[in-house]
Amino acid sequence: MEIINKQLCEVSYEMSKIVDYKPTSRFAGHKYLSLVLKPVNQNILATAVLGSRSTYTKNFFPLVVNGQVDAGCEKALIDAFNAKGLPQINVGRAVVEIPPTYMKSSATKAFVMDSNGKPRIYTTVQMVVLLDENGNSLEDENTVRNNVDRMRAQRIQQGIWAPAAAAHPEPAVLDDTEPALP
Repeated sequence: MEIINKQLCEVSYEMSKIVDYKPTSRFAGHKYLSLVLKPVNQNILATAVLGSRSTYTKNFFPLVVNGQVDAGCEKALIDAFNAKGLPQINVGRAVVEIPPTYMKSSATKAFVMDSNGKPRIYTTVQMVVLLDENGNSLEDENTVRNNVDRMRAQRIQQGIWAPAAAAHPEPAVLDDTEPALP
């Protein structure tokens, strides 16, 4: 698993939030953090040019012990967030292969097209991962792969993505452009 765009980041408290688990979740009534992480040493000009492409979004969930949310961990996460006391953290983007997939543009809600006017086929995605001080992923490759597979299945079910073979019988030329995912 290749890791790119390694950065030491801090939490952007203005852009981050505390999120309630969905009412249908087995953890309904509990909360987790959806954090937007921004590079520590990025200047205002880079931020202006790169916009949201310079940030990393990652959800942080409280520990689950014996099938139950650890209330102490949940409270500690929320208290640290509210006190703006979360530490800086090293993050990067793991490049992960996926089966050929069409993706819709969030702006147009239509499938992304290549330069020939055919739907672009994506074969990789990028997932935000936590890194140790040496730039190695703290998340094992199987966990990252499972998260990507689950995300792909959810987005296909939501109609945001589509398997390339099923959506278009004559596949377009493969394009390995890697969209950055939250």
